[in-house]
Formats: sequence, structure tokens, C-alpha cells
Amino acid sequence: MKSYPIKSELDFLVARAVAERAEMETLLAGIRSEGDYWRERAAAKLAAFLDLEAEFLSRLAELKSDYPELAAALEDRKRYLAALVSEARAMYALSQGGAKTT
Repeated sequence: MKSYPIKSELDFLVARAVAERAEMETLLAGIRSEGDYWRERAAAKLAAFLDLEAEFLSRLAELKSDYPELAAALEDRKRYLAALVSEARAMYALSQGGAKTT
């Protein structure tokens, strides 16, 4: 898998989502070996959720990078996206050794 440099808060979130998905694969393999159908099914659904999360964050990062005016309009209409970006900014700053910003 090709890796890209983390340049923004959304890049940071995408990288985290991809890492969480990789961790889920390890967990899913362990659950499959147990033979518990219902736990395996739940873990598979969580893995699918993490795939969708990574895709969603990638598209949002692309939108903010390539079409910032459209991203701003979308954030105005979908307030949870503005909150997501704000929280991502704070997490990214902390990961870089900086203070939390809002």
C-alpha cells in the first residue's frame, strides 16, 4: 500500500482510519479462528464501517484540498463536518507535539 505524507488534519484522520482498519483485520482473524458466528459477523460489520469511514474522510480531505469553497459551503450546511474538522485539527496538533487548538 502506498503511503502519503500527512500534511493536514484530515490526512491525519484518514491515516488513523486506515490504521484502525488494519488493527480490525488482526482482530477479525482471531475471532474467525474461534468459530463464533455472531462475533465474527459483528466484527465484519465493524470492519466494513471502518472501510466506509476511511473512504468518507478521504473524499472530505480531497474536497477541502481541491474545492475549498465547496467544502466550506458543505460545512455550513452540515455542522457536524465543521465539528469533525475542528476535532481533527486539535488531534493533529497534539500528535505534532503542539497545544490543542479549536
